[in-house]
Amino acid sequence: MPHVGIIGAGIAGLRCATLLIEAGFKVTILEARDRIGGRVSSIVLRIRGMKALVGPNWIYTSSGEEHCIMKLARKVGTPLHLWSDDLRLYDSNGHLIEAEKAVELQDRVWNLFKDSFGYSTSHEGEIPTSASLYQYARERIEKLDVSDDDRELLVHYTQLWGNYTGSEIQRQSLKYVWTEVVCGGAEYFVNTSLKTIVDEIAAVPLAGADVHLSTKVVGIASCNEGVGKPRVTVETDTGTTQGFDEVVVTLPLGCLKRGKEIFSPPLTPGLTAAIDAISIGNLEKVYITFPRAFWRSPGHSASQNLEHIIWLTPQYAKETNPFRWPLEAYDLMALESENSHPTLLIYTFGELSAHICSLVHDNPDKNKQYAALDAFFRPYYSRMPSYSPDEPDCQPKGYLASTWRHDPLAGYGSYSNMQVGVDGADRHIITLQDGIPERGIWFAGEHAAPIEERGTVGGAYMSAEIAAAKIVAKHQSAVIG
Repeated sequence: MPHVGIIGAGIAGLRCATLLIEAGFKVTILEARDRIGGRVSSIVLRIRGMKALVGPNWIYTSSGEEHCIMKLARKVGTPLHLWSDDLRLYDSNGHLIEAEKAVELQDRVWNLFKDSFGYSTSHEGEIPTSASLYQYARERIEKLDVSDDDRELLVHYTQLWGNYTGSEIQRQSLKYVWTEVVCGGAEYFVNTSLKTIVDEIAAVPLAGADVHLSTKVVGIASCNEGVGKPRVTVETDTGTTQGFDEVVVTLPLGCLKRGKEIFSPPLTPGLTAAIDAISIGNLEKVYITFPRAFWRSPGHSASQNLEHIIWLTPQYAKETNPFRWPLEAYDLMALESENSHPTLLIYTFGELSAHICSLVHDNPDKNKQYAALDAFFRPYYSRMPSYSPDEPDCQPKGYLASTWRHDPLAGYGSYSNMQVGVDGADRHIITLQDGIPERGIWFAGEHAAPIEERGTVGGAYMSAEIAAAKIVAKHQSAVIG
């Protein structure tokens, strides 16, 4: 019975283990964290007792309702929410834009992004690697028959692209923006947590694999020895070693970038180039919980209870936000009654996420951390309806911010993206999927996913299916041979 070692018990590692166990392989999983799930993680909000996902909480369905994670969500009854298209949009001066115009601006920008997918697909060969999505957007917006004020708003709105990739639009490769096509499908928000989905994916591995938590891999030595001898030897931080016929590496891309030296002999030039070429985004989130959703005061019209809020390139918070980073939030009171709570979920990316993470990381004292975060976010939530600085309901009761940027086991980042300067992006992903069969080294994870699912939970799941299928096929060929 071939023995496969899987490094990492995230979505990719768990799915790969399931398929290999079902195919008759012996499987051992080595996970550095003290839990399974990887970057799929949730924390209970201390104030309300509600689950707060600090990892992914969206299911994208560019491939339709039969998407693998959507099917799992339906199977285990994960509560999902579809946000309305309505929008509360504040301009750079903090003025609320009329609701109909806000939706019109939103539609124009997302149609522009969707057009860019087709443009990059049909013109990939002639687009220089230095071209950015931002340049494309600016050129298209300049040609629109709109007022100068609306043109400025549209340009400002394009900055929110970063909340999909984790990096500024100025850094997004136009040549390979088609690899972000997942952004073009329906988007379902997970109301509570992905735990039931993780539990479903983990059922077979937890029952049939040898799982070692709190076990960090520090060395992977591979060779081309004959049948009956371990092909890959894995060393852990406790000094123990174990031999495997095959090893599937599901470490986050950031870990691979910083830890290529754990492979002996070194990875192939093609794999090294692929790991270096694909970039990492920094997408973070902040939960701000209030005693009551003051912005939903009784008597307000429905237009004042919009679920989606955006503050565009603010000029009114120069002391705390001199770079005019835009912010985007969702009102969690809009969720179904059993899951709703008076919390604003704010997304941050790129340099803004770095700044927010530093406010958390540099202030281990919770009171100082709260003060620093509130000083930053108050200029924005204070523009919501019915805000009064003297009203207790308008004072946040708690902040919870993700800090993947400071997490070494997450590779100090979130998910992969294709930035300006990359060339041969699709080739690099295929190189990761191919691994090094002759040395028994394989890769899985969102960075090794099918192009249309890269950077997603579904992508991690699908990448595991690719790796498992290759391993099964390899050993079937060996038996036939």
